[in-house]
Amino acid sequence: MPYLVRRYLVVKRRPSGDDAAGDEVRFDDRLGQLIRGRRVVQLTAMPAKLLKALIEAEDNQLTTQQIHHLLWPDERDFYPHRLHSCITRLRQALAEVSDWRITNKGQAYQLNRGQSERADEKRTE
Repeated sequence: MPYLVRRYLVVKRRPSGDDAAGDEVRFDDRLGQLIRGRRVVQLTAMPAKLLKALIEAEDNQLTTQQIHHLLWPDERDFYPHRLHSCITRLRQALAEVSDWRITNKGQAYQLNRGQSERADEKRTE
């Protein structure tokens, strides 16, 4: 599971015994950057805020309502396309440097390892 280390949130670490600095994916929540070795992926403000919240959430899961209140606290109306756009940008960034994925769990989204839900859907087609 992701965890906090100094000012970085560690998103991925290889199995114990192989702790080289380039083997882990770190999320610098101050700069909004995913870092793996020398590779840096810059997130925009909304996906960075969402990733930090998912890492800190219980079971790394947030409901769509929680995400809406987190990202658009002053808006009463829910616009699903904005949420999906933010999730898509975060999924793309994570895929560039890790095997962590954002999966849809009904009315919630969860940060976890493994195949994305789209890959799972393709296998069942």
